[in-house]
Amino acid sequence: EYNDSWKKDFKPTDENPNKEKFNEKAVEEFSQAMRNLFGISGEIPSGLLKYGTRTSKNTSAVYVGTGQQLMALLRTNKAIREEKRVVSIVEPNSFIIEYTHPEEQNNDDIPQDKTRTGQQTWHMDLNLHYVLYTQQGYWVMTGVKLLEQFHKDHCGFEQDPEKLECNPEGGELIPCPINLEWVAQDGCTLAMTSAIVVWGCAF
Repeated sequence: EYNDSWKKDFKPTDENPNKEKFNEKAVEEFSQAMRNLFGISGEIPSGLLKYGTRTSKNTSAVYVGTGQQLMALLRTNKAIREEKRVVSIVEPNSFIIEYTHPEEQNNDDIPQDKTRTGQQTWHMDLNLHYVLYTQQGYWVMTGVKLLEQFHKDHCGFEQDPEKLECNPEGGELIPCPINLEWVAQDGCTLAMTSAIVVWGCAF
């Protein structure tokens, strides 16, 4: 049973409206799971499986780059940290954001200091490309998603991306301890090898 609100928002159809968004293999696997769950032999009855899509406009800023670039952006740009409600950086590849409980978002009857909040930790592979964006739905919170997956799930960007300065107008920086292996891995290996030889000779 589909309620009227869902029908109005998602405009369900019986035919796959977009095979790039609704992967046919995934649809077949879902159909098989439903047949197994409800003991249906053969194909699912016509009209029982629905495809629903909803298009909404998200006007919040998005930031695209490798995990390493996005971490550098968050360390060095206080305005973006505040915009995305980033409360802590977890080196070298994670950050923690704060969000407000959905029932209390934009509720003027609840004092700001009384709203229920939570935190979410996001992790990134430093070498892969991600999108840092604001999720808008039942939950409104900052999230990250692999760039390839973002393009599959969303319609795209209205504007071409602009290159950002990491530290505009001398904003507050978050110190980042540098691991020598990030910048001089070969040198570290050579130094370690030399140290072992020296200590070996000493004994």
